[in-house]
Amino acid sequence: MKKRILSLLTAALLLIGMLPAAASAAENEVISGTFTYMPAFVDEPATEPFYYSDSWLAAPSTEQNTHLLTMSAALAYASMEVVGSSYIKELYGKIGYGDVQTEDMDTAPTKDTIGTAIAHKKIDGKEVVAVSIRGNKYSAEWASNVIAGASGNIEGFDRASRKVIGRIRDYIAAHALDNVKLWIAGYSRAGSVADLTGVYLNEHLDEFGTAAEDVSVYTFEAPRCCASDKQYPNIYCVRNKNDLLTYLYPASWGLYTNGREIIIGSEKQIRAVKADLSAEEMLAAPDYVSMEDFSADLVDFLSESLTREKYSGKFENTLSMLINVYFNGTPDAMKKMLAAAAKSLVSSSGGIMSNPRLRHIVVEEVIGGIMQHNSDAMYRQLADELVILLQELAPAEKLSVSEEEYQAVLDSVYPLLRFLGPVMIKNYLSIKGADSDEVLPEGYDDPDYDPQTADPKILTYDQVAQAQQSQSGDTEFDSSQLRSCSELNLYHIGTLAVNFSALIEEHFPQTDLALITALDPFYREDGVTLFGDADGDGTITINDATLIQEAAIGLVVFTDRQKMLSDVNDDGRVSVLDVTCVQKYIAEHQTGFGKTGTVCG
Repeated sequence: MKKRILSLLTAALLLIGMLPAAASAAENEVISGTFTYMPAFVDEPATEPFYYSDSWLAAPSTEQNTHLLTMSAALAYASMEVVGSSYIKELYGKIGYGDVQTEDMDTAPTKDTIGTAIAHKKIDGKEVVAVSIRGNKYSAEWASNVIAGASGNIEGFDRASRKVIGRIRDYIAAHALDNVKLWIAGYSRAGSVADLTGVYLNEHLDEFGTAAEDVSVYTFEAPRCCASDKQYPNIYCVRNKNDLLTYLYPASWGLYTNGREIIIGSEKQIRAVKADLSAEEMLAAPDYVSMEDFSADLVDFLSESLTREKYSGKFENTLSMLINVYFNGTPDAMKKMLAAAAKSLVSSSGGIMSNPRLRHIVVEEVIGGIMQHNSDAMYRQLADELVILLQELAPAEKLSVSEEEYQAVLDSVYPLLRFLGPVMIKNYLSIKGADSDEVLPEGYDDPDYDPQTADPKILTYDQVAQAQQSQSGDTEFDSSQLRSCSELNLYHIGTLAVNFSALIEEHFPQTDLALITALDPFYREDGVTLFGDADGDGTITINDATLIQEAAIGLVVFTDRQKMLSDVNDDGRVSVLDVTCVQKYIAEHQTGFGKTGTVCG
């Protein structure tokens, strides 16, 4: 074994003489500065630091580089602007990229747009084409996010990706670029679009005159979107484990992300409650559950109740239409609609609890009616009653929408109620310990279900439960629990409602930027990082040099942090060159590398 190690070390040292000349000083230089972006639900832009080096893009994309990851976040964030492209253009200028071309950024977004900013720079003999995809402040594009389609990739994201692919192809042709490297970054919706774009590029490398090691894709907080489960080592998927939106779309629908997953975020607890809609105090005594566990459980529950086949079609189109109505309004109208919706749901004055008529319809008629049967006629009757009440409580002028848009909202009540009603009942049954597949009548989820003609002709939940119980001899499940609306506990809905703000804030770009930059020592507040400390003992010794040497020739596998700390010459990789730097530094200083950004000369 010792002979093998010695021979490998000798071979590695001999390779040093065969390595190409080091990149120029300019390409190794770490540029620092600030970039601007618009955080979520904030009216003023934020300014954050960035660090950039050409050398990070000169390295193969399959070699993970934490510095390039955080710089990619800056690239994605700088495209977050309210109708404009000045932030991303400014950042491109600071890091030396030119010929900036923007699409769908300087006009108001629609459900069919996708904002992009493309620029290029020559690095190490190759044309690096940088693509920033807008993933926040895209308002009406939300209407596209909810369009899944019945099969294949998520349709709304896929349509946007095809546009981005076309723009990359056209940009390369327009500037007559060859020997191309592609650097793509996107957050949230844009992360999913970047993921699908990366998959296409990997499958069509010749079309873009590039190679797999010259494609770098960084996605942040991206929902699942791809029907292929193939993984690519040049796609990096950064995900906050507490971010509910990253669990969508569900894996049970056959959807995936396609790169190396990098998990960020620490364990967080939220209140797990049962919302009893029939009680004066709606929320039962809380327990606690981790955000991560609840998010996964919620999506599992929804995906079991709402298959992709059921979701696609009328429901997704209705949801998309409502979102489009909301975002087509003026900022003032949007605030009014949001306030009216919040008041109707949770306000102590004007909400369900304080409005006897609304409470009666929701609790006794809607839920109670669904508890009795799932007939289409019943849903239409309940929808008519809710429409009348909506017209009284929130007329068109109060919501600042046109009569045409308001009518579209009224028309959405029935399909939404028809679709979500059974899901709510299944949530209720799960709390009671009843298996909905065993308890509900056959055909219950069929939109054309009619209890009068259903077989078996058991119409009420009480009767179904009693029949099932007598057949199975189950003594633990008490069917009397289902006889009335006296205890309408809804775990998933209650927990989501109570913790909605906390869960959604985990998806805010400003929340995740702090987690992303925490991976990178350049962003340490104290400005000090012990580069070369591969073994993590707080000092740099010959043991660190040995460890780095073994990693360089493949004898040991480093963690991401070890890779970052061992890249002392800052060329984006761990190699025998880093070993030389460490040995030289030990001989001369005996202390280790000091401030962040220091590289071995």
